Parts: sequence; C-alpha cells; structure tokens
Amino acid sequence: MDSAFMNAVLKSTSFPPNDPFFAGKKLDFYYYFGHVISACITLLSFSPPEVGYNIAISALPAYTALMIYNILKHKGRDEKVAIAGITLAIFSGNIFSFIDFFNRIFSGKPIDGSYYWNATRVISNTINEFPYFSFIHADLHAHVAAIPIVVLIVSLLSRVHEEKSKPILIALSLSLFAVFATNSWNYPLTIT
Repeated sequence: MDSAFMNAVLKSTSFPPNDPFFAGKKLDFYYYFGHVISACITLLSFSPPEVGYNIAISALPAYTALMIYNILKHKGRDEKVAIAGITLAIFSGNIFSFIDFFNRIFSGKPIDGSYYWNATRVISNTINEFPYFSFIHADLHAHVAAIPIVVLIVSLLSRVHEEKSKPILIALSLSLFAVFATNSWNYPLTIT
C-alpha cells in the first residue's frame, strides 16, 4: 500500500496524486505527505522506487534517533542518557509479549505463529502498533512517518524556551503544518 502511494506521488504530474486503489479518484490529503517526503528522498538519491522506499523507511528511525540524541545532549545530558533515550524511543515496545511468553510456557500453550503478533493486539479487537514494530516491518503508514516530525516539534519547542528567534518560530510553524499534512490524527495531540 505505502509503496503504491509513494509511486503514485512519483508518477503524478499534479497534486493530489491519483489513488492507486480507487480508479479515477485522488488520494485523501490527510495522510500522504509522508509519501511525498519519501518520494523526495527517492528522487534525491537517484534510486528506483523500490530502493528509494527502503532508504525512506530506514531514514525514519535514523532521523528520530538523531533528533532525540540532539535534544538530550543539548539539555546537558551525558552520552549514556542520550543513548538510553534513543534506545527507549526506537527499540522499546510493550511488555505484553514478555508476559504472554511466560504464560504460554507455564500453561502449556504452544508458542506458534500467533505469538509474534500478540504484542500489537494488547486491547481486544484493536491494533496497537508501537514504533519498533512499525520500523522493523518497513511500515510507511502516516502514524510512522509522523514520528520524526513530532520529535522535531519537541526539539523546536525545547529551543523556543531558550531563545524566541524568528527562524525557530518559522520552523515550528512549518513543522506543525507538516505533522498535520503527514497524519492529521496526530495533530490534536501534538498541539496540546
């Protein structure tokens, strides 16, 4: 799905791009900006779309990690705290799989193919993905593409308290627009 959206952006001669799954219709505006960014990464790397997609998806945790490191180091934290912050933000998930693993061992239930997905099914009849799960599955959905943008907003907000310079305020305004354009569902939470 995400690869098709990115390809639609790459092939489009105007915006919004055509929806690859709904002939004759355009992509909804509220969630394809992450695919536009990915298409730009693909074009800037002079890569074919299938390679550019992989570059773009690997850039998301990399950008996130770099910004978290920068936030923590700028706030005077030492190297260990900055690395711990990156580890928690990028590689952490929920504890459900750990608990489920021991429940299966002690109850005699098999550790089968359903065990792997249980970490994302913590609440009944819902999907509860977390960043590490999405990064490892090369998920370029809107909620994943918005992660580095939200971290950028946190970084800019931490700088606004120190210096209210015009460039930082402009960057903050553009970042708020970018998070809305990438995943509008994140926007209310981001501005609170």
